[in-house]
Amino acid sequence: MKTGGRLFLYGPFRENNRFRSAGDAEFHANIVAAEPECGYKSVEWMQKTTEAAGLVPNGRHEMPAHNLALVFQHVNKR
Repeated sequence: MKTGGRLFLYGPFRENNRFRSAGDAEFHANIVAAEPECGYKSVEWMQKTTEAAGLVPNGRHEMPAHNLALVFQHVNKR
């Protein structure tokens, strides 16, 4: 990714080990029951994962239905 490039992620996330709604917790349980490696990721996990790829948080937006839009930007580390 070139310096300045952005990654935009939209969807349901957990945060501080909590779901953003009871419906999210229920849906996550159904997903994990069917496929244990899947399910809602946490905002903190996303930040660690993107940081390892050279991205830093660049925005966070509350969206409808308890979803979030997370924006990360690539920075040139020298």
